[in-house]
Amino acid sequence: MKSRSGIRWMILGTLFAALACGKASAEKAACRTDADCASGERCEGSTETSEEAIYGPCPYVSCDVANTACPNGTVCRERYFDVMQGIPCGNKVCLPPCDPNDASTCAPSELCRDDGTCSPLQCDEPFGISCPEHWRCDPAAALSEPIDRIVGSTVADPPNAGELLSHGCVRKRCSEDDGYVCRASYACRVSESREASGCIAVPCEETGHCADDARFICEPGNDYSRTEGTDENGCVWRNCTDGLPCTLPESPSVYCDPTSPRADVSGCVVVSCADENPCILDWVCDPSSPKADAQGCVVTRGDAGMGGSSGSGGGSGTSGSGTSGGGSAGATSGDDGRGRCVER
Repeated sequence: MKSRSGIRWMILGTLFAALACGKASAEKAACRTDADCASGERCEGSTETSEEAIYGPCPYVSCDVANTACPNGTVCRERYFDVMQGIPCGNKVCLPPCDPNDASTCAPSELCRDDGTCSPLQCDEPFGISCPEHWRCDPAAALSEPIDRIVGSTVADPPNAGELLSHGCVRKRCSEDDGYVCRASYACRVSESREASGCIAVPCEETGHCADDARFICEPGNDYSRTEGTDENGCVWRNCTDGLPCTLPESPSVYCDPTSPRADVSGCVVVSCADENPCILDWVCDPSSPKADAQGCVVTRGDAGMGGSSGSGGGSGTSGSGTSGGGSAGATSGDDGRGRCVER
């Protein structure tokens, strides 16, 4: 029979073990990724990004939001140095002012300004860039220059158009020497245009051209069916009697007959499998079947997601039926963005 002293020590030992176990469980509860959990557990409900899990939270005050006040001794600046790559900070953070005598405190091609921030070297400043062909140096105008894609000009924007604007370069309008040149279906009307080329789409009656003369026509010569809609110049889609070619790479046996009951919206007809245009692969010729394609072919392999023999689209259309890899809907994260370790 055990003494009272022995029983007392057994009880105390059990309590200490329970406390130790509880402490260990508490330490395991908070997690950022599955690697923070024990074997057989996973991290659920974490709101931290993968960058936060590696680098921790952003060590700087974000000032992406307008009128954000930065702490004394710092200014709102764009991120610029390599050590911040991967750290989950905004584009602008509160940092010490740049040093005019230390080029490393600003990004390459930027200068340290009097307010302690960095900004791109302008084209009219010493050692500034030279603006390319069809562009001119005008830093004041660059502040309001549209960056939208140019569509009305035969001159394409260079791939670094945004960078050129940041350095004070602007596009020469179609009315300027060596400026952007308008497409045939556009006219140079700088005061009316909304794009930086100065070009604007005009009705085809004025120019005799459509956005794509091979696919559109200003004045159709027939009333047969055609694809609905118009281009920006008011042109309608051509049909095969307007010169739209009836061609299908997968089935070259196509001809124009807008009066045929088998014609598509452009008046093109695929030669039937019953007329020496045999089906391919696992398809059989059955023009009377409601499942037949434009050629009259029917697939013989059930609903296997096969495409039509004339190039019709396949696929079972069941995307989205998979399950997500996350935890249960009731999981919540802590105030610090961490999740909890739960059994797999």
